Amino acid sequence: IDKDNVDKISFYGDINLVSGIPYPYMNLDPKWYRFRFLNAAVSRPYDISIKNSALQDISQDICHIIATDAGYRREPLTFPADGLLIGVAERYEIVCDFSAYAGQTLYIWNGINEKYMKDVEYFCYSHYVAKLIVSTKTDPTAAKFDGSLTSIVPEKPVERVLTSADIDAAQKLIEDDQPHRTMVFERRRNQWVINGETWDSAKIAAKDVGQNTWELWLFRTGGGWFHPVHVHLVDFYILLRDRDGGVKPYEQLSPKDIIYLGPSQNIYVIVRFGPHKGDYMFHCHNLIHEDDDMMRAFAVINSTDGENPASAQPFLRNNLTNIVYANWKYSDPMLTELSAKPTSQMPTLDAAYLQKMLTTNIYRIFYPVVPDDNELNGNSNPWRSQWCTLPSA
Repeated sequence: IDKDNVDKISFYGDINLVSGIPYPYMNLDPKWYRFRFLNAAVSRPYDISIKNSALQDISQDICHIIATDAGYRREPLTFPADGLLIGVAERYEIVCDFSAYAGQTLYIWNGINEKYMKDVEYFCYSHYVAKLIVSTKTDPTAAKFDGSLTSIVPEKPVERVLTSADIDAAQKLIEDDQPHRTMVFERRRNQWVINGETWDSAKIAAKDVGQNTWELWLFRTGGGWFHPVHVHLVDFYILLRDRDGGVKPYEQLSPKDIIYLGPSQNIYVIVRFGPHKGDYMFHCHNLIHEDDDMMRAFAVINSTDGENPASAQPFLRNNLTNIVYANWKYSDPMLTELSAKPTSQMPTLDAAYLQKMLTTNIYRIFYPVVPDDNELNGNSNPWRSQWCTLPSA
């Protein structure tokens, strides 16, 4: 890396890695699988879909979104027709049924979203994420996904401590244009700043966040850049995005800790802070911006001195450990409701069990059996012939 000529805008690699592996493929059986997608790129957003060998999008036919950054959605959602947009550090979980594709080769594909990916560079292999090779092996006993289960009540804090009354009150604040905080992400004086300051200024962006209270935060972009914004400590709900089609269906009422803040957008989120006091950070997760100090802090203090004290939830005492905490909804593992339970169904942790886990783990991704540079990078690679000009013979 040339430290004297570091790109201060964004950095886009030319080959996608999946769990550290370039050009990966997975051997699957024709049944349901569950995947967790984490965008671990430096700057690149992904617009994910699944395509067949003819490069036709089959995502909506076989996949459902079931979870986001911080936990389950309230109900499963059919895969979006325009792809699943994942900003840096965002996470989504999907389940897919490959039973109709026995013996076929499929692809996890990264598309181009012109609306959300302004100035994102694409290279020969930017579309290639992974190859899925579906066997002809059938298993009638394989577990199936029941999409009719729509009454899941997740254990994540954001699902238990934000009531409909809280959300209604926050919506009224949006209508009146009265957020508790406004955080503006922009480039100024050749620096990436939040409200005009960087982390180097050592200034607290929000000094009076009350513990156990909820607040409405407005995130805003200046200029034409996008920012994946990560707030530490808490989860939140996205209530409003004012451009580009609004809040996406898979973002609605889903526990998040990162938002994809697009160019010239305003996004409102409602967040309830917990019992934890102290200083915490929020920042842009484009690592080029983050490393250039696009990061600020907020301070959680006593609820009575906070910005929205009327929304504070009461403290309770856990007599078992003599710990004062907000309420059991914050998943104190010492409480009976949340403590570990004995089970007679645990498998024996022996060599055979460990080997089975290693060989059947659905997240395991393999190198090609015979690594062949020509196969991966030469003329026989369909992605090269599809997207790049081949060198003359």
